[in-house]
Amino acid sequence: MLALDPRYGLRGRVRAVAGLSGPYDFHPFTDAISRRTFGDVPDAPATQPVNHVAPGAPPMFLAHGDRDTLVGPLNAVSLSAKLEAAGGAVEVRNYPELGHAGPVMELGSLIKGRSTLFGDLNNFLARHL
Repeated sequence: MLALDPRYGLRGRVRAVAGLSGPYDFHPFTDAISRRTFGDVPDAPATQPVNHVAPGAPPMFLAHGDRDTLVGPLNAVSLSAKLEAAGGAVEVRNYPELGHAGPVMELGSLIKGRSTLFGDLNNFLARHL
């Protein structure tokens, strides 16, 4: 959201994005958590990163665990399609063995090596930074 929504003042300043298990496109708000958090906002579509994609978006690496039942992997698919339509560079990687917290934990010092995420992200960043 910080790299896409111009209200944050970072558009054009972020050189690359690594999105891990991100909620990029979850409106309409159907589950209790999203209804409680976003249900009364005056402009619900504006809360969705997917609705702020514009030409010139930074390259994005979107990682998701296939076992993620909190934020579905379709969020990354939806954002990726919008980025590609706007001419952006995007790489979507799904990891069958990981759940919602898996991508973040995979990059930490305690749990590593359950997937190729670390190497995939490192290669992406090397190409774009």
